[in-house]
Amino acid sequence: MLPLSYVVLNVLLLIGLAGMARPWEASLGIWAWVGAGCAVCLMLYVLRGWQLSGVGARGALDLLRAPFYVLWKLVLMLRTHAPAEWVRTRREDV
Repeated sequence: MLPLSYVVLNVLLLIGLAGMARPWEASLGIWAWVGAGCAVCLMLYVLRGWQLSGVGARGALDLLRAPFYVLWKLVLMLRTHAPAEWVRTRREDV
């Protein structure tokens, strides 16, 4: 199962692509509505989790930082980086 931030990015990508494709093919606009429905369902899912968690206002404030976390994760995914050399960890003799 994908992390929730990846699911959110996929839903946003669906909405964005459907919105960009709509001027050329009007029937593709339905996918923007599907994406919007997915976004609403994800929001309800997160809010229900917050409600059941019992963390109160502090948890709600933490949820407000979630979009910045998703942006940070997107920047990390898009940044090119050289693969680090794998270093074998020392094992205990059995």
